[in-house]
Amino acid sequence: MSVENEKMDELAELKDKLRRTQEALKIMHETLRSGMWGMTFDEQANMTSCTWSDEFRHMIGYVSTKDFPDKLESWSDLLHPEDKRAVLKEFEDTIHDFSGGKTYDVEYRLRTKNGVYRWFHAAGRLIRREDGSPEEYIGMFIDITDRKTAQERLKQALQQAEDANKAKSDFLSNMSHDIRTPMNAIVGMSTIASEHIDDKERVKDCLHKINLSSKQLLGLINDVLDMSKIESGKLVMNPTDLSLSETSESICEIIRPQINLKNQHFDITVHNIISEHVYIDGVRLNQVLLNFLSNAMKFTHERGHILVDIYQEPSLKGDGYVKTHFIVKDDGIGMSREFQKRLFRAFEREDNLRIQKTQGTGLGMAISKHIIDSMGGVIECESELGVGTTFHVALDLERVAVDDSHMKLTGLKILVVDDNRDLCLTAIDGIQRLDAIGEYCMTERDALEKVRVNDYFAILVDYRMGNSNGIEVIKNLRKIVGKEKPICLISAYDSAEFEKDAREAGATGFIPKPLFKSTLYH
Repeated sequence: MSVENEKMDELAELKDKLRRTQEALKIMHETLRSGMWGMTFDEQANMTSCTWSDEFRHMIGYVSTKDFPDKLESWSDLLHPEDKRAVLKEFEDTIHDFSGGKTYDVEYRLRTKNGVYRWFHAAGRLIRREDGSPEEYIGMFIDITDRKTAQERLKQALQQAEDANKAKSDFLSNMSHDIRTPMNAIVGMSTIASEHIDDKERVKDCLHKINLSSKQLLGLINDVLDMSKIESGKLVMNPTDLSLSETSESICEIIRPQINLKNQHFDITVHNIISEHVYIDGVRLNQVLLNFLSNAMKFTHERGHILVDIYQEPSLKGDGYVKTHFIVKDDGIGMSREFQKRLFRAFEREDNLRIQKTQGTGLGMAISKHIIDSMGGVIECESELGVGTTFHVALDLERVAVDDSHMKLTGLKILVVDDNRDLCLTAIDGIQRLDAIGEYCMTERDALEKVRVNDYFAILVDYRMGNSNGIEVIKNLRKIVGKEKPICLISAYDSAEFEKDAREAGATGFIPKPLFKSTLYH
């Protein structure tokens, strides 16, 4: 074999080794999601050339030296503003460390061509001259975005676990106090009652306080049991035919004693009701609404205002469904923005001097959120310190077919007297759904003027009218319309409390709020 042929064979072998080396490097870069850089320097440590590998360019969305030139600024201009100063300092310090002891090994974020930042781990080695000056700088980039994302998720999970652990510890501390308080009252009142067994009034008072404390204790226990069911996945929904009218009336009956105790103003309105009967777990719906109302009453001052509003709209799920909205609004103490972020977590209560004396497990909101989620609905909260809080629940509910075609008061003219325009419009909406003609006025003076010139089939007067009293308004209306005209008193309160005075003033009936179509008709 000639010398020329031997050289050709050696050259071919070298080319084959180079090809295999390049293929191995390509596989390595693809596997590691990595790229390379190379730089050269003169004896004064000034950069004379800079080269970025195609693999690196492709990692950040660039394809050639045209859109990503071989210069330092191509890379440095893409560094995240929070990382840039530290990364460039490390880069420069490594170059100018003539002792050769410093290494370049950093992590940072780099902006890709599409504007998204990705995390990179970069490490480099300097080849130096005998005097220690840099001659060549070779390094590698590795995309570590997935690793950083996983680390952040683990960090968040750890923080959530620590928060949950702390919340449960605080919960147990609070519960020991909250359970002890009603228990002490029960034991104490039982002792007093037994010592005064012949004093009927004393015993009656003790039994009343025992009853209140027992209900409070039962509420605490029920919350704990419900949360236990939720965490074990055993809380189930039992949907049935539910009358929104009956449910609203039931809720009003439950909260009236507490509302009266704090002299708070309460109203409940409905409008645009497409279907009064829906398919839902009524017990769980009541639980959610009563939880909102309980909090509203707790955190609203005496003579404060609490409003419940129920309305419907067509559902995107089709004609067989109706989107039903429940809103509970108060003008109480409100919540901080920070606490609102944690509102629906289990065992959470705002750590604030304003509420430390208010008892509860801190589970109600978490349970309510789980119930609404299980029903496929959404729950939202808006709150501002010193202004109040609004809870909004929206549910797509299956309609229950009920024949109410007979509920007609066609052509009859009905007057509504109320100082609240929204409540007037609510009543008018119900009246019009009965095919009747509704008119309203917001002052006693206007009401008296209207009945002088119009012949109404019936008149509906609200019990509370700001400075006026609905009973007094009825008394004055009777002087104009006589004794035969039906005049009904509308109220969200127990009519038994004022029935006698209202009857004497000329009221012929009582209509409980909210004014559903069926309520007005019957």
